[in-house]
Amino acid sequence: MPDPVPLIVDLDGTLVDADTLHLSIARLARERPWLLPALPFMVLFGRARFKDFVSDHVQLDPSSLPYRPDVMEFVKHQRASGRRIVLATAANKQIADAVARHLGVFESVIASNRRHNAKAGGKVAAIRAQLGDGEFDYIGDSMADVPVFRAARRSYLVCPSAELTSAIDGGARIGGVFQTARRQR
Repeated sequence: MPDPVPLIVDLDGTLVDADTLHLSIARLARERPWLLPALPFMVLFGRARFKDFVSDHVQLDPSSLPYRPDVMEFVKHQRASGRRIVLATAANKQIADAVARHLGVFESVIASNRRHNAKAGGKVAAIRAQLGDGEFDYIGDSMADVPVFRAARRSYLVCPSAELTSAIDGGARIGGVFQTARRQR
């Protein structure tokens, strides 16, 4: 019987061993360097608008991302068992939607858009907007995820730093830890 509690999966640093915003900026620098002077001004409009600007001008190929094989295997196994899987990321919605289409394991996507940065408390609010007060499990990797780990029924950590482990000690129920940093394309 599938676990009725949805599994919420982070993208950057968790599902992929990279930050898609950094990859997008690097691609922007290669393909459209004349746009680089606009970046500091876009930051003034907020992080969400900045991400939107970058994603409007370059698209990452989701098949070229460095997916973490152990995390991918876990997520695919959970999906195959009938569990609801949701991609929840602070990455821009265009990137998140492309990854979700490519992998075909996500029932829905929560991501940043022009007005909302789905990071930290903003990610918790977005998850609650979609799930209500229902329980969820979360798999993530960063200090920004601490509020999400604390809100989750069960948390899965990906290559956690000592700082992250200390920050959630006693504040989250750990379901597992993924240590593998190998990359799979």
